[in-house]
Amino acid sequence: MARSICEYLQSGMKEYIAQKRESVRWFSKQTGVDYTTIYRLNSGEQKKLSFINAKKILSLIEPENIASILADYFPRETAELGTKNGADEQAAILADDLQLYKVYAFAELDATDREAVKDEFGREGLRLLDRLLQLGILAEDGSGYSSILEGRAYPPEDVIKKTAIHHFHMVPLSGAGSICEDVRGGLSEEGVRELYEAVVELRDKVLRIMAEKKGNQLAVMSVIAGPGDVR
Repeated sequence: MARSICEYLQSGMKEYIAQKRESVRWFSKQTGVDYTTIYRLNSGEQKKLSFINAKKILSLIEPENIASILADYFPRETAELGTKNGADEQAAILADDLQLYKVYAFAELDATDREAVKDEFGREGLRLLDRLLQLGILAEDGSGYSSILEGRAYPPEDVIKKTAIHHFHMVPLSGAGSICEDVRGGLSEEGVRELYEAVVELRDKVLRIMAEKKGNQLAVMSVIAGPGDVR
């Protein structure tokens, strides 16, 4: 493989844009890849590209060959994420690897940089951070790292259940504004359904708040609700 993935995509992208008689900014909007990355890729300045961004670009310019090209340039990521919609697969990877999930949760906080990740998790943390970037789960921005999973409707139910308990170590329950409840009780089948619907409504409200009221205070809420297993 003589050419890097950036060199490979640069030529295909230029040809595609020329055929469409469109602009680099238009191409960015069509692929969903941020304009700065596309601009740098087009000019030859971009030297690295995440699996997810490469897949987005290939989905537009070379959809018929996407599987083989990704397998050539990203063999590990292809094995982990496949060539389908990667959002659920990414969430599942986080759910299956607690240390990777901890680095992910830490790195997306405001003003977190590589040194902060190294101080918290050591060299292994930097390795996991690079993996998160390569998989496209995190992206670098001007002030640190941001999650591409933000704004998704919901992760799969099994991922919610696996990851919910992982959040509790982050909550200082002695501080104001924190609450932890363990509620149990006998319910009819109708009651279980209503409980589930109530939690879904709560989740909707929480996601709205998280999307509309962004700030520099970390807030954590984990919920697991459902029929208990009495043995």
